[in-house]
Amino acid sequence: MTHEQRIREQVIATSTTISKMLQDFRAKIGEATEAPDTLAATLRTTNVPP
Repeated sequence: MTHEQRIREQVIATSTTISKMLQDFRAKIGEATEAPDTLAATLRTTNVPP
């Protein structure tokens, strides 16, 4: 394997890792954004006076 091929493989592996990290980060942001809405909905349904 040539030096260029090794570098190319390393670049691909690194970019794949970064892409996966960004996907995970976006998913966590989505969960954090939805959490207050879920909490508010839960409080509205559980704190309704009789």
